[in-house]
Amino acid sequence: MQRRKSGSRPKGTQGGDPENTNGDPENAHFKMYQVYSNTLRTWFVAYGIGAPVLLISKEASWKLISCSSHARTIGILFLAGVALQVFLAMLNKNIMWMCYRGDGDELIEARRWYKFSAWCSEQYTIDMFMDIAALGCFMYATYLTYSVLMIPVAAH
Repeated sequence: MQRRKSGSRPKGTQGGDPENTNGDPENAHFKMYQVYSNTLRTWFVAYGIGAPVLLISKEASWKLISCSSHARTIGILFLAGVALQVFLAMLNKNIMWMCYRGDGDELIEARRWYKFSAWCSEQYTIDMFMDIAALGCFMYATYLTYSVLMIPVAAH
């Protein structure tokens, strides 16, 4: 979601894949950020959907989880983690559209919605906190699921 001002990167910085960026280090860093961001979002959504599907497709695990007092919480946590990532993707898409639409147009750049979008596009913490929240949802859901599934094993 970063929209970097020109000249804000120290001279001589390297990174990313310079072969795909015409030798522009700033572009190389952004391209690598973009790759990691897309990869992380894909993993989050795949885990948030795939884990529950896997759990409910096995009759033994479904019986244990559905009878557990944690069943509702587990479902909500997996759903919340995916919802956070979908919301973040939608937010980023709309912010970038507003920035693209108004960039270079003084009339649009003077509007509050453009200024707000431009400000949001510089805020990495929005992405970071949403990713941490999604990870927290998935970690806690996984912990609860593990504890539910391991209770019968520990009883033997």
